Amino acid sequence: MGKILFWNVAGAGTGKLEELNPTLTRYASAAKPDCVVVCEMKKLKKGDKTLLEFVNYKYVKPKRPQRTVNQNIKFYSGDDDKRLYVYSQNPGALATQIATGNTRPVIHLCVMNTNFFLMHAPSVPKISKPQAEQMTTAYDLALDLAKNGDIAGAPVAIFGDLNVNLLDKERVDSLAKYLSGHALAKWVPARTGAQTHKGGSELDWALCDPAFKCKVTAIDPTKMKQSKKSSDEDMEWDGSDQPITKYSDHLPVLLEW
Repeated sequence: MGKILFWNVAGAGTGKLEELNPTLTRYASAAKPDCVVVCEMKKLKKGDKTLLEFVNYKYVKPKRPQRTVNQNIKFYSGDDDKRLYVYSQNPGALATQIATGNTRPVIHLCVMNTNFFLMHAPSVPKISKPQAEQMTTAYDLALDLAKNGDIAGAPVAIFGDLNVNLLDKERVDSLAKYLSGHALAKWVPARTGAQTHKGGSELDWALCDPAFKCKVTAIDPTKMKQSKKSSDEDMEWDGSDQPITKYSDHLPVLLEW
């Protein structure tokens, strides 16, 4: 069985060992995933060389896709980039960054010979067009990379903070509308069944090829306290410093297959 743990930590901690939310270390120790992917960690300052290593996990720097229009894009250029950090028990696992924009890249991972997208989708009100465009752009690029031999094959699931509330039929219908006509239109949700965001919405889940069998679980759902001002939208982190021990407005989610 393979496992990937994903968490939007909403600005709590950096990639330095002493500055990461200690809760993440506890979750990784308990679940023992093959890979841990974290988004919205604060950017390491220039000169910081101590990247997080916890339990048996080491930082994996994603590669830029070669021979594509995206290979020269400057990634993670701003202090408020919504970056993804990847940690693996097997640093040799493929981790290729297939960009759909500077601040919200999509990471391609090959774990146990299975290919995935790890994604932190744009947060927009009412419609799911930007999320769908990010998904389809990444998928189409992955097919090109597979043809060129840069990756082993097309991903079977998109996993992470997808910023489409599965508890909101309007948002789900909007995503289906903008995926219509694309190969991803036939993919199906693998959901936690929990409110993964404090606004009362289920934003963290996986969109999967129907042939791919998996389970997605929300970690510690009892820790999620719904905000008095309920909102289906992701609360944007602005890049500013946050207390490193604060709890995120998202739950960690675990993908198992």
